[in-house]
Amino acid sequence: MIILAHSEPNQLIFQLRNFDVPLIVLLSGASFGLSFKSEPYIQYVWKRIKRLLFPTWIFLTIYFICIKLNPSLLDIDINNLDVLFSTYFLINGSFYTWIIRVFLLVALIAPFIYQWHLNIKKDNYYLTFLFLILLGYEIIKIFTSIYLTGDVGKIINFYVVPYLFYIIPYSVIFALGLRINSMKSKSNYVVLAFSFIVFCGFLLFFGIKEHTFIPTQTYKYPPSIYYFSYAVFISMILWISSHRIWTYISQYLLLKQFILFFARNTLWIYLWHIPIIGILGSHMLKNLHLHFLIKYFSIYVIAVTITFIQVWFIQSFVLPKINNIQMQKNIKTIFTG
Repeated sequence: MIILAHSEPNQLIFQLRNFDVPLIVLLSGASFGLSFKSEPYIQYVWKRIKRLLFPTWIFLTIYFICIKLNPSLLDIDINNLDVLFSTYFLINGSFYTWIIRVFLLVALIAPFIYQWHLNIKKDNYYLTFLFLILLGYEIIKIFTSIYLTGDVGKIINFYVVPYLFYIIPYSVIFALGLRINSMKSKSNYVVLAFSFIVFCGFLLFFGIKEHTFIPTQTYKYPPSIYYFSYAVFISMILWISSHRIWTYISQYLLLKQFILFFARNTLWIYLWHIPIIGILGSHMLKNLHLHFLIKYFSIYVIAVTITFIQVWFIQSFVLPKINNIQMQKNIKTIFTG
């Protein structure tokens, strides 16, 4: 869905797929709850940095070197040090790396959310707390956008918004994912219905106020309850239907191995899709006015193919030549998911 969004589809499709990032975070919470094992916090953080930040830095370095060697390939100026600094430290949305910041921020507090999840036994208490946290965040966000202007506002927007205004709401979605494995069926439907009602309420409010449909994308940076309500609604439909979807995919479409490969290497597939977008959007190819489905298919297939070759090369040629077990683990973590 993220690759589809970057393929420049029409407005309807762009809106329909606009549940992608919250769904990834929600599933991160679900998988974290199944796989987390207690370990020293510093050791845990170091593992997350190796898994998320190091691959991103390596990719960006390779990407920027290629641009420097062949500036005509992409219409990108990488001589601006501020842009490079903010990209490497995931401060802004340049080169689509903001999503890595979200994953890393949530990962830093995931063990504490997990412990909180264990301490609250009843689903209704847990879900109520999550909504109140999201509501409080929304009030703070609105307050700061109205009253914090001028130099103070600039400082807040540069240093606070990219971190605090993302870690709070996405941690709520992560916490929902943590709970989703053990939630009763009734609670799943409550979350689905409540998110749908909230989404419809905002949709109606903005429709009356603006006399037009306001896409949830408008309230994505930083995210709002309007954006999350649609995303959680669609995500819960998919979650409730997940067993039937998986049966269909694995038994009838025979795509089980492909899906598992994709799941293990999501980060590198995401990273490799970035330069392909740049090439397709460059002046050289932009004049071709490619249909978004052609772009989507091209980006998707090329990114997956490059990742497959990368994983195959690492597993077949690099790892067998390394005797140090720890180094093998590090290389696998960084380059093969």
